[in-house]
Amino acid sequence: MTKYILTIILPLLSFTVNGQEINQKIGDDICNCLEIKSKGNSITQKTITNCFSNSLENYQAKLSNRIDLNSTISVEDQAYNAGQEIYEEIQPILVKNCDIFYDFFSNLREESYKSMKLSANKSQIDSLSLLIDNNPTTSLIWQRGIKHFALNDFDNAKKDFLKCTSIDSNYIQANFLLGWLYERAKNYDKAIELYELVFVSSKKKEITIFIELAKRKRDEQK
Repeated sequence: MTKYILTIILPLLSFTVNGQEINQKIGDDICNCLEIKSKGNSITQKTITNCFSNSLENYQAKLSNRIDLNSTISVEDQAYNAGQEIYEEIQPILVKNCDIFYDFFSNLREESYKSMKLSANKSQIDSLSLLIDNNPTTSLIWQRGIKHFALNDFDNAKKDFLKCTSIDSNYIQANFLLGWLYERAKNYDKAIELYELVFVSSKKKEITIFIELAKRKRDEQK
């Protein structure tokens, strides 16, 4: 998303509203836009960005409370930052409520897993094991765990990730991959627990997307 697009949320009126309510409305607008765009076409990241930008135009006045005219940060930069924050807040809502976005994000994650698989092989694991024998750092153990994970060796991947977290309980990367491992094994409650731990440790809003994804999978499994 460009700064030009995100300047549409510049303040026109002083209007404070419930943020969650507005986010829900924006999410509904985006989902409706995606449904229209998806007819006969594939959804892309650009499609989602365009739908997001179009939706913000309808709420620019109501989003003005995110802009501080007395700030030393330029209005344009504030608008850009606010747009990024809103986009992060909207995505978990879309995963939860919008089938098209849920399918898009799920497919995106599956492609990322396939990409990991293509770049992993047994010789890499053997090389990492030799390095770990001499220098068992969490970084090396985590890297080996990723290779095991990519090759569907969940048992050994789990051992490596748990080894990392036994050394450092807040090892964010290991906890996240361990959550993904449980998600792929369809143990969604455990995956959610780990993603929530990562969110608390990292404070990264994007983790809430994975939490909602695992929750929806769990609910659909019932």
